[in-house]
Amino acid sequence: MSLLVVENGSIVTMDDQRRIIEDGTVAAENGRIAYVGPSDKYVFPKKPDNSIDAKGMAVFPGFINAHCHSIQSLLRGGVSQDKGLTEWLMGVLGPGLSVFTAEDAYIGAMLFCLETLTSGVTTIVDNADRGRIRFIADATIKALQDIGVRAVYARMFRDVQPPDHGTEYDQYNKSFLEETEEAIDSIEALIRDYHGSADGRISVWPAPATPYTASMRSLVGVRELMSTHGVMATLHFAEPKLPVTWIGRSTESLVKSEFLGPDVLLAHAVWVDDKDLRLLKEHNVKVAHQPSSNMYLGCGIAPISQMVSQGITVGLGTDDANCNENANLISEMKMAALLQKGSSLDSGAIIAEKILEMATIDGARAIGLEKEIGSIEVGKKADLTVLNLRTPWFTPCHSIPATLVYQGFGATADYTIVDGKILVREGKPMFLRDQDLQEFLVEAQARSDAIVARAGLKGFSNRPWKTS
Repeated sequence: MSLLVVENGSIVTMDDQRRIIEDGTVAAENGRIAYVGPSDKYVFPKKPDNSIDAKGMAVFPGFINAHCHSIQSLLRGGVSQDKGLTEWLMGVLGPGLSVFTAEDAYIGAMLFCLETLTSGVTTIVDNADRGRIRFIADATIKALQDIGVRAVYARMFRDVQPPDHGTEYDQYNKSFLEETEEAIDSIEALIRDYHGSADGRISVWPAPATPYTASMRSLVGVRELMSTHGVMATLHFAEPKLPVTWIGRSTESLVKSEFLGPDVLLAHAVWVDDKDLRLLKEHNVKVAHQPSSNMYLGCGIAPISQMVSQGITVGLGTDDANCNENANLISEMKMAALLQKGSSLDSGAIIAEKILEMATIDGARAIGLEKEIGSIEVGKKADLTVLNLRTPWFTPCHSIPATLVYQGFGATADYTIVDGKILVREGKPMFLRDQDLQEFLVEAQARSDAIVARAGLKGFSNRPWKTS
């Protein structure tokens, strides 16, 4: 029996009572939580294999990044700035991803997880734009397995072009479109090979890229995969404001195709109206909110406070590392809160406690894992985040949720734990193993330089100084 004990901390349980246990202890045996309660009532069954003195610290359930694209981390750093969604897709993302090697994908996923794990994230939903290239998929999943993160590998596909897409869309779609049956078969092969791997930490889902690039036939095929293998599906939905001729994008049309349900996670959902929200609620569809990305690409502000008030489950995500430039979910918490307040002119439109729920228990519900993660309760997976409150940015602290959301912008975790295993210790990643952190970052920079050069993106990154 392996035993991990985190003691003397403020335990933010996120259980049904939302208890915060001062001077509390969490004990995990063989990767599952065996005790949550006051430190003075815990009886050690044996000497712990690992122990953490969390005095002065807060212990949270591991944060959940409900929508991201890990390998795109190698396409950030001044390549994507000041571009709208279409220009970014066709001018940066498409060309950049088209030249990735397997080694690039592995390093890109590693770089992304290095940042997101050190911000306290333990679970990610990794949307794989190049998942149809099998060596890219294998390399990315291998990185996720090696790192130790809990991850959904959401294999994206596009099998149709939207109507009236314009000739400029041809170039982008050229390297992404695939035959419907090939896409479904490829996703099923990944499910069979990897779903449930790494002691259950890795899941594989089908991911139609958008409703308007997925045929009716493909949606039926995805539904069959979901039923056969017991998996969820995720897709990008209503992210930009679209032409009315792009049929198949509306919530109503997805309802008619019998695709929507409680096992569907929609990312973005920016351009939705009252009818859309009623249908999402009626079908218990989940939403992943990416506030920074939506702002970065100029797409708009999703009506999250309305969704929450109507009882729609909303998780939080960072989206592409290169249309956010950040993989830190704590940063997203503040952005999510402030956007709802500012856009509605209502300072109470959404509050810190709900934002923390979105990053934990609601995020778990959004990906169908609320019985396993998202709160600190006996029997659940020991996925934990420990943050030191004795820092300038967390001082003073009178409310842990408010302090985290509004003062923790960009903060890093002291400990990040998945399945009872410490992946980040005292702010340092353990999963790089023998490689020095600085050596890894030098390699990541070199790979990014090479990708930018091969894809012909250099002109984007070294433009003259501009002020308008």
